Amino acid sequence: MVGVLAAFLGVVKAQLRWLMPVAMLTAGCVHRQATITKVVDGRIITTRSISPRAYEHAARALLYEEEERWQEAVAEYRLATDYDAQSPELHARLAEALLHLDRPKEAQVAIDRSLAIEPTVDGVVAAAHLHLHRGDPKGAARVLGDALLRFDLNDDAEAALRITLERADAQVMALDLNAAHRTLDTLLQTRPTAQAVLYRQAAVSWALADLVEARRYFERLVQIEPDHLEARLLLARLLTVMNQMDAARSAYIESLARSEGDLTVASLYATFLRQQELEDDAHAVADDLQVNETDPTTLMSRMELERAAGRLPNALDLADAVLATAPDKDVRGRVLLARGSALEASHRSDEAVQTFMTIPQDAAAYVEGRLRAAALLREAGKLPEAQTILEALATDALDEAMELELTVARALLQASRKDLEGARQRLEEQPKDAANRDRITLAAASLEDKYGDWQRALRLAEQVLMRDPAQVEALNFWAFVAAEQHHNLPLALKRAQAALALDPGSAAIMDTVGWIHHQDKRWDKATMFLEGAARIAPDEPEILAHVASLYAQRGQTALALTRVQQALELKPVGKVRTQLEVLLQSLTPSQARSKGPSNGATIP
Repeated sequence: MVGVLAAFLGVVKAQLRWLMPVAMLTAGCVHRQATITKVVDGRIITTRSISPRAYEHAARALLYEEEERWQEAVAEYRLATDYDAQSPELHARLAEALLHLDRPKEAQVAIDRSLAIEPTVDGVVAAAHLHLHRGDPKGAARVLGDALLRFDLNDDAEAALRITLERADAQVMALDLNAAHRTLDTLLQTRPTAQAVLYRQAAVSWALADLVEARRYFERLVQIEPDHLEARLLLARLLTVMNQMDAARSAYIESLARSEGDLTVASLYATFLRQQELEDDAHAVADDLQVNETDPTTLMSRMELERAAGRLPNALDLADAVLATAPDKDVRGRVLLARGSALEASHRSDEAVQTFMTIPQDAAAYVEGRLRAAALLREAGKLPEAQTILEALATDALDEAMELELTVARALLQASRKDLEGARQRLEEQPKDAANRDRITLAAASLEDKYGDWQRALRLAEQVLMRDPAQVEALNFWAFVAAEQHHNLPLALKRAQAALALDPGSAAIMDTVGWIHHQDKRWDKATMFLEGAARIAPDEPEILAHVASLYAQRGQTALALTRVQQALELKPVGKVRTQLEVLLQSLTPSQARSKGPSNGATIP
């Protein structure tokens, strides 16, 4: 997902690369080396020298952090503190690495040591992250707010920016978006051109249903940084939500130009054009970006562009042309995976299954293809076929990640076969280390939502949020399940809004926000979010079902029937199909009910 935290991961890493050498310089050795005064960017900076050996280990730790090799990073930071035990920043960085390894007690010791030597920005931020790790975002926001009051940051604009942004993020995780909005607004008064602040404020405004304000912040951001591609694409999506289609098209055109014809951006633009029924224009976008390269990555992007332009046969022809060259097994596997994905996205599930099943057994994509095929068969109710595929996958040939996915797939299949207790036991027996426990817990929650106890599903999602309050999938899952059950709608709304602030532009999360408003009979906001979600994801049956329900509630029967028809043409399965059929019966005359669509047929 591309959310506030994920979107600025590169920025954060860049800040760390800039801050950490300074931190190393400001760290003193055991005997507290003399301070050094120098001028940086016109400002007087006072730093401390650092022992060469400590710097060597700290620099190596940074490299390990870049590669997310946290165990090695911890070892290097410990060696660095051996040579420079009086550096508060080194102890703070050690704490951050320990948190990534889910070792909060050791992190607490390192943070206490850091703050005892001298309160620093790194130490305070690490203390806030420890609160987040313990599921206490309010505590994190409080620590950061106290730091803003305690530290004299008038001469350190970057430190003030860092702490304030961290505080706003913590306030979002604490489900207090209004407080986050105020925090960011105050910061913008002194840093009106800070790109990260403008982005976050746009995301928060969007989540709080102030789309006009969100548009203003995105427009200011791209004016300051014309090449901020993500902001441009989110602006285009926001304008689509607002039904400002001419402005949205202009934003996509500018994004495509700024990206120098990037195929992913072109796919987003082609999708938009098709949604506006501008098929010829979508085809023109694809025709203008012909790429002769046949490497798998470029090929998959090119195939997605053709599919987005509404030319699935062209996408399949591209894959077939590469397959005709008799590529090696791994390239063949990746191309077949892309071919199956294109068919799946076009709701041609049977053909997608056939394609996934032709991936060579010795190809790297083999297991993923089998899992995708089994999932499609399970969703179609073809449980014996799905079971045959899963049973044929030997766990001793899988890496840890794929073994986990196979376990989840088997559990979902067991639940589909009415063996809920067996499915629960399978997931409970899976080792729950830091790397996979959230995946297991959310899989168990999904299982409960579909086949078991929705209250248990909420409790499981709650466990994930206690470990990671910024887990967007868990936030949205909890909010949606609660909305479906009319359970604690105020909390559901806050969690959905937080998810949208962390992942602005998500059609699925917008749908959740709108559905909560629908369940609470706030029709204007329900309309804003549900219609907006349908504009950017018109091929999602569940979103269309929610829009149809909204129209039915507002007495707009003809519009509701149109949306039901569109949704049924997409051949939904399971609960969504049942909901659509129930809604259809409520909308059509009694004589038409017996002739209602089945198996995806359209309404008479």
